[in-house]
Amino acid sequence: MEYLLTSTPTVVAPATQPRGSTGGKSAVLRGHAAMFYDGTPRTQVIRGELALRLERTAFDRVIRERQDVRALFNHDPNMVLGRTSAGTLRLAIDRLGLRYEIDLDLENSLGRDVARWTARRDLQGSSMGFQIAATGDRWEKSGGLWVRWINELSELFDVGPVTFPANEATDAYVIGGQKQSRTTDGDALTTRQPSRARRASVAALRRQLQKRQSAAPIDESAVWLLRENARRRARGLPALSATNPVRQLRRELEGAQP
Repeated sequence: MEYLLTSTPTVVAPATQPRGSTGGKSAVLRGHAAMFYDGTPRTQVIRGELALRLERTAFDRVIRERQDVRALFNHDPNMVLGRTSAGTLRLAIDRLGLRYEIDLDLENSLGRDVARWTARRDLQGSSMGFQIAATGDRWEKSGGLWVRWINELSELFDVGPVTFPANEATDAYVIGGQKQSRTTDGDALTTRQPSRARRASVAALRRQLQKRQSAAPIDESAVWLLRENARRRARGLPALSATNPVRQLRRELEGAQP
């Protein structure tokens, strides 16, 4: 499984009655889990000399097969926000990328927390877990970068909001289910919360940050190398060297050119 992390400042839309809501006990979280590359740097993910770009056909198979995708918070299978087969998660392709819509359950603490954190801009990013099809990518050299174009996913595992995004490209906002008011700028909206709920929300965030700080730092390049070598083994290709995988990729690509 691979992950693509994306982010943008969160916007809270005016309150409306969300689909399937009863008595204001649900809210809708909307956003884009991934963006198609449109020629701008913010719609690609760069890791060193490597760039990842999504083509407009990347999600066609996922939508066509009506895959059973989960909506998770921080990719955690213990933090389920919705699911396509249950009708609580809906996916669609638009001109920007892969759009998602989650019916948040405000009767449980996770739904309430995610709604509040998103409304307050504590959560400003989205992500997806996916698997690239065997022939679903291609490589090219462009502007000093080795670019990996993804044109087809074989499976989409999950989408949803994340705490630590890596790329500024998507949007996420909450509508309905909460009492809202305009700020002085007249555009963005904030959510009024009782002081007890606010303290509980901050305490939960503090616990998450403490856990992350006590854990070993995440080496994203090492994670990428592990996943890439797993895909190469499935294709019968030799593993990339941990010392300089980019140089090895460059030699392979140059050797494949006519």
